[in-house]
Amino acid sequence: SMGGGRHQLFLLNRMDPRLRVLAPQLIRRLSDGPLPRRAHMRATSANVVPPARLRVGFADGFEGEFHAMWLLDNCPSRRSASNQKARTSAELPEDAGLAGAAAVHGGEQVRVDWTGSAPSSTFDAAWLHRHAYGPPPAPDAAARALASAPSARAPIPRLSFDEVCTSDAALYRWLGHLADEGFCVLEGAPDDDEAGCRAAERIAPVMATIYGRAWDVVDSPDAINVAYTSVALPLHMDLAYYESPPGLQLLHCRCFDAQVTGGESVLLDSFEAAKLFSVRHPREFELLARVPATFVKEHFARERPVVMRYRRPHFALNGSGELTGIFWAPPFDGPLCAPLEDVGPYYAAYRCFDAFLTGLVETRGWTFRLCAGEVVTFNNRRLLHGRTSFEANGGTRALRGCYVSIDEFASRLAVLDRTHGAPPGARQPEMGLPMLGNQDHANGLPLPSRKPAEGPPL
Repeated sequence: SMGGGRHQLFLLNRMDPRLRVLAPQLIRRLSDGPLPRRAHMRATSANVVPPARLRVGFADGFEGEFHAMWLLDNCPSRRSASNQKARTSAELPEDAGLAGAAAVHGGEQVRVDWTGSAPSSTFDAAWLHRHAYGPPPAPDAAARALASAPSARAPIPRLSFDEVCTSDAALYRWLGHLADEGFCVLEGAPDDDEAGCRAAERIAPVMATIYGRAWDVVDSPDAINVAYTSVALPLHMDLAYYESPPGLQLLHCRCFDAQVTGGESVLLDSFEAAKLFSVRHPREFELLARVPATFVKEHFARERPVVMRYRRPHFALNGSGELTGIFWAPPFDGPLCAPLEDVGPYYAAYRCFDAFLTGLVETRGWTFRLCAGEVVTFNNRRLLHGRTSFEANGGTRALRGCYVSIDEFASRLAVLDRTHGAPPGARQPEMGLPMLGNQDHANGLPLPSRKPAEGPPL
């Protein structure tokens, strides 16, 4: 199930050949498994283009070109039964040449004939379609599509906890919401310690962290985390001080008594926020994408003391200037380590983005009160989350959380896309999911052209 129109970027990148951004750095080998047969991916022609290229026409009108060296490197015969390379790319002959090519078996496959005595290679046409080079998109076309999409204030996606835990079709819908909107609420979870973990393990093993396999979010007098208090939590990413922060977060609401006031959950799409911020405050955006912030967790008053520190800019960009990651965690900001001339401008840009996020929550965020039995699930790499302060008034607000690796999530979604045969035009996780937030260069979100505003330095 695709998400709402506000994330038409997924559809545009997959449906319109002119918007296919399939530069060489995006190419990734598909994992072992059958490809769904799709009529629009069948090859209609295959011709050698001297000196060393193959041009393949597909039923949907797209034409892809492939270098001879690339084809030889990815020949199925060079793969073992476990889909690993049997020989390295360094062993390829430097003079690989194409003697001929043809679409065979009704366009389901493409045969490539090599010069010399090397045997022919046969490629799955759908696989080539997914990995084809293509013309670059019109400038900023994908970014404009996202900018013109409806407001983020769409209804919160909701699914049955029991169905997700028992049906692969429901599981696929759940992962689709997590890929498209970035979050989903599961309803009807039982009140037991393992409920959230059971849902998580429908995707992959639970990701253990310094907080354990699972953790309780309750107001505690000896809290080892600010989340375990009743104070307001600003919008943030969890565990930004990890080299690889958790991907999915699941928070199971086990108790939320009526007399508890406040404690609403807050979510905001950080990629949408960063895109808008880059247009309205280009100088501040550029600075926060250049100067590394410090994220730190130092705590000795706990069973297993922790000293963790990681430095990186708040905005991560790939070589094409596309947004691949956002790191924002005010409660865990550490001492800034930057050239003296960057310190003042950094704090000015930081305040600007913080105020921008606060204002954006009112129009493009979600603020809601969880009910017992609900599990809010979201992409921690993409959705910033927070909480309003609360007063217990003799009642209890109790949540239990766990994490799933972003890589395991992407893998599970890719497998289900294979086995459930995603429809033409749907997302292709194996070729990148913009706004996934895992810093894969294939997952960059194109940003509108930015022209620094005139004026004195920050």
